[in-house]
Amino acid sequence: GINVPAFGDGTLYRDLDKALVEQLDKARYLFFVTQPGQTGSYMNDSHTMDSAISDYASIESVRTMDKGARGVRAYLIPELGGNVYVDPTTGQLASYTVAHLETVANQALEAMERDGELSGYNVEVDPAQDVASTGLVEFVIKNVAVPVMRHVRIKIGFAKSV
Repeated sequence: GINVPAFGDGTLYRDLDKALVEQLDKARYLFFVTQPGQTGSYMNDSHTMDSAISDYASIESVRTMDKGARGVRAYLIPELGGNVYVDPTTGQLASYTVAHLETVANQALEAMERDGELSGYNVEVDPAQDVASTGLVEFVIKNVAVPVMRHVRIKIGFAKSV
């Protein structure tokens, strides 16, 4: 590991003012830090070059989203070239077709939730899509992330009783 983290100009991490370190972190820079009571150095965070409010703002979020997309795709590829049925009176996708496609797509996300990679998920297929004209079925996937604890605040004090 890196025993004494420093920046490219040679400035040691331990010599920087805490406010400057916080400013660099808020600007989404990546650098090595030390933690009191721990040996070695650690990355300050897992920022990406995306906006801080993006679904892709951190490395772990990118990894989770990409894994979900790859997994759903892997389950849906065998469905290509297969029939999708429509309700003859409305022309919309039949409810059992929508249910089947959502169930197939959900399988990859279900495994990710079971493995602790997602807190929850939902796959939706809008039955009003005109598959007869386009041959395209669009899926909307909503993932509920597993948040990462990035900071701690500990409050301590004496009490008359507990």
